[in-house]
Amino acid sequence: MSNKITQIAQGDVLYTKIKKLPENFNKEFKQIKDVFVVAHGESGNKHIIEVDCPTENLVEISEDSNGRFFLKIKGQAVINHEQHIPAKTLDTGIWFISRQIEYSPTEERLIKD
Repeated sequence: MSNKITQIAQGDVLYTKIKKLPENFNKEFKQIKDVFVVAHGESGNKHIIEVDCPTENLVEISEDSNGRFFLKIKGQAVINHEQHIPAKTLDTGIWFISRQIEYSPTEERLIKD
């Protein structure tokens, strides 16, 4: 059995494939039928998840109480961003989406690329 970690980075957003949801996770999932915006950049660009054929690719997203996103994919989904070419594909499984955080002595803030 492989312990390989599957991660896909796209700018300040990191997609990590996980084996299962956290044990205390009890939020509802909503189906993405076309496009979902994961993050907005400072210059108006967006990190998006695209579902080309929702009848063949079931992609659901949920957000926990800490603002963290989880994806459940049966089939595939495409992640895209105008500044990060080429687009990348997420395959079947459960994915955790995290954002890079910038630390300073006075505050923590999400990076926006």
